[in-house]
Amino acid sequence: MKAKDKIKLLVSNTKAQVQKLKQQGIIQHPKVPVSDLHQQTHKSAPVFVLSTGRTGTQLLTNIFALSNKVLAHHEPDPNLNYYGKLAWEGAKEPAFFEGVFEGARYEMLRDAVILGKTYIETNNRITFLAKHILTNYPNAKFVHLVRKPEAFVKSGLGRDWYANTNIHDEGRIVKAGGWGSMDQVAKIAWLWAETNRWIFEFGKTLPAGQFLFLKSEDLYKDSKSVLALLHFCGVMDVNLKAIEKTILEPVNISKKPSDSIDEKTRLLIKEQTSTVSKLIYE
Repeated sequence: MKAKDKIKLLVSNTKAQVQKLKQQGIIQHPKVPVSDLHQQTHKSAPVFVLSTGRTGTQLLTNIFALSNKVLAHHEPDPNLNYYGKLAWEGAKEPAFFEGVFEGARYEMLRDAVILGKTYIETNNRITFLAKHILTNYPNAKFVHLVRKPEAFVKSGLGRDWYANTNIHDEGRIVKAGGWGSMDQVAKIAWLWAETNRWIFEFGKTLPAGQFLFLKSEDLYKDSKSVLALLHFCGVMDVNLKAIEKTILEPVNISKKPSDSIDEKTRLLIKEQTSTVSKLIYE
């Protein structure tokens, strides 16, 4: 790294630390009565991006971060990976998952309210907790971010999903019947179909002002669609030029590219995903 780049990075990190200290001071001594914070937090309108993952959520987080009115989180701790799977399975009563999310996120959401910012989370692992989030935060908004099935499967193969060697497999949903006879391609394609079907059905229960559909591919080539997304989220202080500049900076690229997909594999993916593809894209 060149000396000027090191200085630039040091200045940037210093500014971030100063900003963090200022925010901590504001949070410690809020301008509203502390006794009102719990109610105000639950009346706020946070935004949650629902997806399969590998859809451009890191890029989207970077775009949200351009705003001074947003607290954007990509994968906050705890990431609730395992609990998302349990929620899809319906393994516990709704109150259990409402409590899990509240315990994991309330203070982060509260801090956003104190700072006068919109809390936005792009973490795909909270996708199947959406119904329980809505119970706690009835004004919440949700974005359905979808990547084309073939590209998604290639990405999953490149990361060796469902090989039982990555901790995130603990939170990946599993089909109830016939799972053992499915190969890796079929499993990842099924994951795409079931996750997007679930989100689509959830979205149908919400009014237009609380739910938005966005194609992952548009993040990289359609800055106007991204701007419309920001406006849906109540973010008005980011312009097209800033969005276009951010889009040009690649993020979270797979380090292990998958093999090219042959025709047989392509047909298998289509078999697993075509019904849901037609449902959500048409």
